[in-house]
Amino acid sequence: MPGKNWSKIKEALPPPCVIAQLLTVIALFLFTVLAFAGATDDTDRTFNRGNSAEPVTLDLHRSEDVATGNILRDLFEGLTTEDRDGSIIPGSAESWDIGADGMS
Repeated sequence: MPGKNWSKIKEALPPPCVIAQLLTVIALFLFTVLAFAGATDDTDRTFNRGNSAEPVTLDLHRSEDVATGNILRDLFEGLTTEDRDGSIIPGSAESWDIGADGMS
């Protein structure tokens, strides 16, 4: 009888929640492996900035929208900038040295 065999097979299977948990663990493992498989050294990385829209122009004098302003602010960031206390901090510069004469 086919119904009798099916009930034996059904009894031998783990409960659906165990199967779902096992599939979740396998999916997380595969996601982690694939995420790190594409990682490269720091010289080959590209920073993709999330922006609400494409900039209309890169001309400072013609920009009017926020999306363009965000890109232009990043594009024209100076070597140094100021923090909220007014102290000089690195902008796009990683570091700097002051010469012995204090002028260079």
